[in-house]
Amino acid sequence: MTSLQSKTTQFFAYLFLGAAAFSVVFPLVLMILNSLRTNFEILSSPLGLPETPNFGIYRQVWIESRLGGALLNSCLVAAGTVTLVCLVATPAAWVIARRRVPGWMAISLYFLATTTVPVQMFIFPLYFLFAKIGLLNNHFALMFVYAAIYTPFSLFLLRTYMLSIPIELEEAAKSMVPETSRYSGA
Repeated sequence: MTSLQSKTTQFFAYLFLGAAAFSVVFPLVLMILNSLRTNFEILSSPLGLPETPNFGIYRQVWIESRLGGALLNSCLVAAGTVTLVCLVATPAAWVIARRRVPGWMAISLYFLATTTVPVQMFIFPLYFLFAKIGLLNNHFALMFVYAAIYTPFSLFLLRTYMLSIPIELEEAAKSMVPETSRYSGA
């Protein structure tokens, strides 16, 4: 390839990448600019700049839609879900990675099948179950559902990671623990 061909190819590559970046960034910038304008300004000039930016609309939306509470609920559910998934998947992945588990292939196929089933299949049965046991509008019910959905993937991911840890590290850690405290429950 000659220098002229490579410069032409490079020019068209940059032109294509620039057009792709513009097609992604332009709607985002337009959305932000239009959020600072009144409805009249948007209708009179859809692509124009705001005459007087109105940041008060953000405060109004935050208060009217109670976004603070929703954000707090989301953080609570996310933290609870991550905690549950870590508490369940970490020891299970260690056992599957370090011990001979009879029927590991059947277990792995079961977990793989659970990751491929659409979540929408469980919505109605879960709703009726939660309604029957009184867990509607409850953060813990949502945490358990999310934990059940994300545990199989986390289990596979952690098992792969634990297989990469040398067994000698575990043996060295076991040799550091005194014999008396190893089995006394201390």
